[in-house]
Amino acid sequence: EVPRMERVRMAGQDLSGRRFEVEARGLLAIALQHELDHLDGRLIIDRVSSIKRELYRRRRLREAARALA
Repeated sequence: EVPRMERVRMAGQDLSGRRFEVEARGLLAIALQHELDHLDGRLIIDRVSSIKRELYRRRRLREAARALA
């Protein structure tokens, strides 16, 4: 699970270049933060600790080795 803020305020521009601001709570706030991660090029693996990342990498290597056996 990725930690997210319960409330957010974001500013941006629409397709016409007009600025806007939005405030959100709950699921919408979580969804906006998730989409912002996409725009910033962040992946879920970038959000986890290095220990969890290494555990995930090792698990994937074991699964790949089993699939090739």
